[in-house]
Amino acid sequence: MATSLNLRTGARYEVTLLGAQRWVRAARVLSVLPDVLVLQFDDGQRLTVPRTAVVSARPLGQAPQGKNQAAARTNTHAGTAATTPSVSAETFYFTNINEKGSDVSAGWLLDLRTRLLKEPGADRTSTQLKGSIADALDAVARQLLENEYERRLSAWEQASQSIAVATETLDSAKNAGQKPPAYFRILLRQLTYVVDTEHSRHIRSAVSSPDFVSLASRERFYVGEDQTFLLTVSVGLPAGDAPVESVQLVLQHNPDLRAFGQTGFLQTLRPGETRELVQRLKVSDLALGVGEVTMSLSLRFRSASGQFAESPARTVAATLEPARRFVSVANPYSRYSGGTPVEEQKMFFGRRELLERIHSEVTSGPLGQCFVLYGQKRSGKSSVLRQLAKRLHPPNLAIYLSLGTIDTARAERSFVQACIDSLYERLVHDFDMTDIMEQHWPREFQVESSPIESFRRSVRASRRMLEARKGWRDVRPIFLIDEFTYVYEYIREGLLTPAFMRQWKSLLESRTFDAVLVGQDTMPRFKEAYPNEFGVTHEPRGAAHG
Repeated sequence: MATSLNLRTGARYEVTLLGAQRWVRAARVLSVLPDVLVLQFDDGQRLTVPRTAVVSARPLGQAPQGKNQAAARTNTHAGTAATTPSVSAETFYFTNINEKGSDVSAGWLLDLRTRLLKEPGADRTSTQLKGSIADALDAVARQLLENEYERRLSAWEQASQSIAVATETLDSAKNAGQKPPAYFRILLRQLTYVVDTEHSRHIRSAVSSPDFVSLASRERFYVGEDQTFLLTVSVGLPAGDAPVESVQLVLQHNPDLRAFGQTGFLQTLRPGETRELVQRLKVSDLALGVGEVTMSLSLRFRSASGQFAESPARTVAATLEPARRFVSVANPYSRYSGGTPVEEQKMFFGRRELLERIHSEVTSGPLGQCFVLYGQKRSGKSSVLRQLAKRLHPPNLAIYLSLGTIDTARAERSFVQACIDSLYERLVHDFDMTDIMEQHWPREFQVESSPIESFRRSVRASRRMLEARKGWRDVRPIFLIDEFTYVYEYIREGLLTPAFMRQWKSLLESRTFDAVLVGQDTMPRFKEAYPNEFGVTHEPRGAAHG
């Protein structure tokens, strides 16, 4: 609050303002009014701001005026002593430490950076070290000035990386016989403390407000003979909010209405994103007779801080109508004619030998196996995959996903995230492991920075949990991946690095899971382009046709 700063009219300060964004400027105080301040910047611009917008104000010396300003700028280019800091960077640093301890501002970090860079370097190594420390100071200042959650997260990662580089450069200089200033080590440790403390504070205070999108106050639903109907709602998260995890649709208590089947659930919801939640609901005889029931819906979610919260409840009046009965001549093949995978065992003819062979190998052979099936569109590949999933029983854990829906803008991260999400949903939906995020499960920002290691962690965590809670022995995760040839297309289009295939091979060779890959008839060209990476795969006889 500016009221506690004792600002003096006519004095110059380094002012930290907090509005839509946080920023730092040198300014002269022209007026101190009860509710506002009038500031003048060195370029002559005037600004009236609320007193509450001033976070801090550090006294500065007088700025040159009029012709002296032009002279000061000229002397800056000439490198004269007129603009050389009056004290060394080291003295400037320790003065602040003695006065404020670890409390630093972005403006002070940038000021220290300027002083450090103005000091002459004794040699190339010394100049390089100062440059790396200056980069770290700049990165930490940018973290402090950023308010938007995901940009702040990116700035934190960049600041941590810059500090690590500066520390490595300092160690190299000492190992080479150099004697860098002793305060460099102290400074880097302080910067590490600052970035981590600010990051933790930012996560704790991050705002997340997921809510329903375009939810009508009254909707009409057709109720089936089992007295259930399907509710589909869109949920969104405002841009600039922190992402949320474990988003679950909550139906407030109503004796005439209850959730039926799997609970509507999303593992993650990102800022600016809108996704759908689906929940089947069952109504009572009374509600169906009346033809109306009131639903009170909310969203339960895990915030970036790890705490669970719930959105405000929204009320929807549901008009209920029994689905109209009709008589038709059933065609048992009709729903498969458009390429829909065959999921009923009695409708699945042929390829039995192929299925049995893959099932036997993938369940009894050593972990780390990978089978490849490919063929033309609508040749039954996806049906084989679905039927294989039905045959896999504990301790085999089938995880199905298709690559046809991953985000091509961030293909590598999106592919790994899709694998982790599919594994997550299997554990939560089928085994009720709702506390999985507390079991060293990789968070979204970790997937962003280390996708392959995050994949390994999720597989290992799922095996540990099934062994401990379900009593399974020798858990065998089996990823059933449809449309795998999209990976080849993403690589050819530059959306995915070719190194991904080497990483995929190394994952298989870690012996933590099996995989069955299904692709289109371009798969042979994919295998020819990456023969070494596909060296760990098997191609069952007849697979080229299924």
